Amino acid sequence: MTTTWTRFWKNISQSMLQKRRPIKRPRSAVVPRFEVLEGRVVPAGTLNTTFAGGLLTVTALDDLVNNANNQQNITLTGAGAGNFTLTPNGGETFTGAGAGPFMGVTDIRFNMGLGNDIVSVVAANLSGTMTVMGGDGNNSLLIGPTNNFGNVSVVNGDGNDVLQLSNGINNITANLTINNGVGDSTTLLGNLAADRTTIGGNLTITNGAGFDVLNVSGEFFNVVGALTIANGNGGSNTNIDAAGGVAPVNEVGGAISITNGAGVDAIQFGGAAGTVALHNVAINNGVGSATGASTVAFSAGGVTVTGNLSVVSGDGMDSFSIGSSSFSVTGNLSINHGNGGAGPSGIAIGAAATSTTSIGGTLAIAAALGSDAVVFDGNTVNVHAVSINQGNGDNVVRFDGAANTVTGNLSITNADGADLFEVTADSFDVTGNMTIVNGNGVSTTVIDAANTNSIGGMLSITNGDGADSFSTAGASFEVTGAATAAVRRNSTRPTTTSTAP
Repeated sequence: MTTTWTRFWKNISQSMLQKRRPIKRPRSAVVPRFEVLEGRVVPAGTLNTTFAGGLLTVTALDDLVNNANNQQNITLTGAGAGNFTLTPNGGETFTGAGAGPFMGVTDIRFNMGLGNDIVSVVAANLSGTMTVMGGDGNNSLLIGPTNNFGNVSVVNGDGNDVLQLSNGINNITANLTINNGVGDSTTLLGNLAADRTTIGGNLTITNGAGFDVLNVSGEFFNVVGALTIANGNGGSNTNIDAAGGVAPVNEVGGAISITNGAGVDAIQFGGAAGTVALHNVAINNGVGSATGASTVAFSAGGVTVTGNLSVVSGDGMDSFSIGSSSFSVTGNLSINHGNGGAGPSGIAIGAAATSTTSIGGTLAIAAALGSDAVVFDGNTVNVHAVSINQGNGDNVVRFDGAANTVTGNLSITNADGADLFEVTADSFDVTGNMTIVNGNGVSTTVIDAANTNSIGGMLSITNGDGADSFSTAGASFEVTGAATAAVRRNSTRPTTTSTAP
């Protein structure tokens, strides 16, 4: 029996000088003297404030001559509901309505303009919307500790931008919307182990070209509405993995859509422990790399996807893995990988020996050119109506879970290459038909669960040219319907068929 294959695919004009004759000048009796000028300090930026009808507006005045005046660093501090004061951290001057305190504030708008700006928000209690217009430059919006908002909207121009919502309990009653231009963008929701982040509406993040990061930390992360992420070209890391505390929670109540442009992308749901609860997840990765894999991983103690889970990847090396102790999709699971790269692309469904995996709807896996592997592992694997279609290359499909059940039909189609289908488990049960179609090449089919091997319908195996083999083992092997093996023999690569009771 061949040895178990588990996760084998593992493995950011020079100026001219001209000589001139000196000009002769008459001698003067005046002795030149030096005048000492008064000291000069580079002026800090100026921000104008207005307050009317509950709206506090802070506008940085762009200096088109001295860019140093465009680097603002200010703090907005709350002192109860609707009560705010502004503080300059770099010598900035507030004109107009001044720095406050402002009472009865319902909405806040920052117009930061040009430059690398830092806006810190501490202990805000705002019933309405905070809008931050960052403008071009490397901008940072630092929110925490302990804030409450109605809505938060952030729009930045080109530059490397950071939004951090952390250091305590931070609540947004409605929506958090982030729109960054070209550059490396970072969104950090939580950073301490005890941080709790709640977004009562939708979370929407849109980034231009650049390397983009979303990282969730703390002990609790909850988006009541939809989560939508659209990253441009350049690669990305999306980690929804609050893993602090005793029982960390990651929850998204609405649909999840993650779309990445070209680049190597990494997406992870869940940390080492806790629970992940998601709804209708759609992931679309662009063209990746021939040498580095784009990854989608599910960890944590328990992961539940209510509805469907869909993953589509462009050309390049790809990896999909389920590493949680319990994983359930109530609807359909579909994975579509494009052409591979220098190494294999892999799909690992199931993890530790005690893990359980359940797919309530259909399971459809497709991969184009390249060496691809699909491995079912863990203690219990329950899937429905499985269809696996892999292109040219050396492809592997393995059922290594202790107890494997396919309710409905199991269909496997491989193009040319050395293809392997193997069962190394305690039990393997297909309630419907089992069909394997291999192209030209050396194809091996081994059904050898130690205790029971059962096909409730018919078993059909079709191989192209090559040295192909089919064998069974285990305590029992039963096919309720017809069993056929249609092969095209090659005189130098004989086909062998063997069965064992």
